[in-house]
Amino acid sequence: MNQQFEQNCPFQGRQYDFLTDSDNYIEKGRGKPTSSFAEYVHGLKEGRQGKIRRQHTEIIKKSPTLPRIDPVIPELQKMNDHFVLSMNKNVVGQQCLGNQASTPRCMVHMPLSITRKSVNCQKQIKLSPITSKSAVCIRLPQEEDDGIFLTKIGGEETIRGIARMFHQHSQNHPIIQKIDDPQMYEIKFATFLEYIMGKPVFFNIENLKQKHIPMQITNEQYNQFKSYLISSFIKCNKGPPELIFEFSALIEQYKYCIITTEQTFAQIFNKKTEHNLEETPESIVNLADQHYQKIQEDQTLCEYFIGIRMDEQAKKLGRIVHQMMGWDCSVDYVLNYLRKSHQKMNLTNVHFTLFKSYLVESMKDIGLKEDQVELITQRMDGYRSCIVNQDCLLDFYFQSSTLFKVQVKKYEVLLQKDPRFRNFPNIYALLRHAHFLLKYVTHQHQPLLTKTDLKTLHKHCIIQNEWIDAFRDNFFHLIKSYTLDRLILQDYADIWFSLRYTIMNQCTIESVVGQSVIDSVQFKIQINLQDNEIYSDHFRNADYQIKSHIKKIITFIFKNSQIYKSNDLRVIHYPLKISEQTFNLFVQLIKQVMHEEKVPINLIHLAEQICHYYKNSICNL
Repeated sequence: MNQQFEQNCPFQGRQYDFLTDSDNYIEKGRGKPTSSFAEYVHGLKEGRQGKIRRQHTEIIKKSPTLPRIDPVIPELQKMNDHFVLSMNKNVVGQQCLGNQASTPRCMVHMPLSITRKSVNCQKQIKLSPITSKSAVCIRLPQEEDDGIFLTKIGGEETIRGIARMFHQHSQNHPIIQKIDDPQMYEIKFATFLEYIMGKPVFFNIENLKQKHIPMQITNEQYNQFKSYLISSFIKCNKGPPELIFEFSALIEQYKYCIITTEQTFAQIFNKKTEHNLEETPESIVNLADQHYQKIQEDQTLCEYFIGIRMDEQAKKLGRIVHQMMGWDCSVDYVLNYLRKSHQKMNLTNVHFTLFKSYLVESMKDIGLKEDQVELITQRMDGYRSCIVNQDCLLDFYFQSSTLFKVQVKKYEVLLQKDPRFRNFPNIYALLRHAHFLLKYVTHQHQPLLTKTDLKTLHKHCIIQNEWIDAFRDNFFHLIKSYTLDRLILQDYADIWFSLRYTIMNQCTIESVVGQSVIDSVQFKIQINLQDNEIYSDHFRNADYQIKSHIKKIITFIFKNSQIYKSNDLRVIHYPLKISEQTFNLFVQLIKQVMHEEKVPINLIHLAEQICHYYKNSICNL
C-alpha cells in the first residue's frame, strides 16, 4: 500500500512547502483528478460493501442514559480584566513523561553567536513526537520548570525565607504598622512574591493598585521597601549572585502599581505593543512622530529613513523601547535583530549619537522625567556595539556558554591577589562582588540595579577609593586580550566612573545646594560667557543658544546625569573645535561662580572631577 501511494503521490521527489508555495502546483502535479471518498466506497467489491452496510444498519445496544451536565463557561474577558496568570514567556515546554528518557533535563541549548560573523539566529520550537504515551501530558507536582526565576533561586523555600526576612526588616515601618490585618497581609505578600517570580498563580493586579492609592506611597518609601527585599534576597538566594539584578527587575516592574502619585513612563507605555503588533499605544505613536520628524531634518540621518511608513516605524520603536523599558533579563532577541538590520548600513558612532539625542529630546517632549530617560539611554548604550558593528564582551559570551563563568573565576583570583583589598571586610563579600560587577559592567542592555538601589545598598558601608580602583583595574586587565574597539572600552570606562560617583556620593550636588543656587550659577556663567568673544563665537558658529546650552551643562554636572556618555560628548562637541585652554577657562569659571554662591568645597572638587573626566571627549584641538 505504501508503494502504491508513493507511486501516485504528486509531491514525490520534491519537498513541498505548503506555507509559501501557491496552490497551482498541486493542480499541475496531478495526473488525473483524485476520486472522492464516495466514489471509492461504491467501487468496492460487493462483499466489502455488504459488510459496511451491516455495520451501519445493525441495532446497537445503547448504554443507560446519563444525566446531562451543562458546561460552566467562565467569563474569560472579565477574568482577564481582573486577574493575571503569571507564566514566564521564555519557558520551553517540557516533553511528555514517556519521552523524558531521550531528553535529559541537563541538556542546555545555548544561543548562537550574535557577532557579525554569526549565522542567522532564529527562535525555533521543537515539538514532541506523537506517541501513545504522549497523547496526554501531565506534569507531576514535584516537577519544577528550570526556566522560571523561582527555580533559579532555590524554589519555594527561598521565597518563604525572603518573605520572612522582609517582614523582620519592615515590621516597625510606620506604613506596615497601619495595616489592620497583618497576618492576611503576610499571606498576600507571599503570594505576590510567588506571582512575580513565575509561579503560575492568580493575582489581582488591579486590586493591588487600588489598595495602595489611599497610602500615597512616595518614591523614597518604595525604595526603602525595595532595599529590604534586596537585602533579604542576598541572604536567602541559593543561585548565582548575579541573579540579584533579575530579582530587582522583577520588583521594579510593579513599582507603579505601588506608587500612584506621579505620572510615569510605565503608565504611559504598556506591554501590549510587544504582544499585539496591530495596536500601538498612542504615546508611542506620538514619540515616533516627534522623533522621526527631527531625524528627517538632519541631513546625516534622513537618507537612511527615506520612504519609511510611520506606523511601521512606530511599531518597531515600540518594540525596541519596550525591550529597553522591559524587565525580562533573559530575552536578547533585540541584540541580534539590531546588528543584522543595521549591518549593511555601515553606521558609525556619529549616527548612533544623533539618533539617541533626538530620541532623548522627543522623550522629554512627551513628559518623561530625567531618571526615566536615563534608564532607557543606559540600556540603549548597551546596544551601541550592535549598531556600529563592533565586538563587545557580550559577543564572546554568546560564542562560548561557559566564558562568563570562567571570567568570574579569573576575576576572583585577580581580586584576591590584589594587595589593595587587604582591608576588605571578608572574602565572601569580595567574591560576591566579582559576580555582581562583571555582570553589571558587561550587561548594560539588561535591567540592572538602579542608581537608587546602589545608593541604598551601600548607604551604611565605608568604602575606600582604592577598592573601586582595584575592581576597575583588574577588570580591564581581565579583558585586555580581547582587543576591543576604543568605543567599547570607553563605554566600559564610563560605567566605572559613574559607578564610583553613585556609590561614593550618596547625593548629587543639586540635592545639596537646591534649585535656587543652580539657577544663580547658570545665570552668572551665562553673563560671563556673553562678554567673552571666544565663547560667544563658539555658540554662534554651532548655532546654539547660550542659555539652553549652559543649562544642559550645569544639569549634566550637578545632577550626575548619565544620559550622554563620553562617546556621545565627542560627537556633540566635535563641530565646536574646543581647545584645552578654552576648556580649562570654562572649568575655572564654574568653580569661581560656585565659590561666590558659597557651595561647599567638597562639592566644588566633585564638579571639577566630573569636568576633567570628560575633558578628552570635549577637547578636539
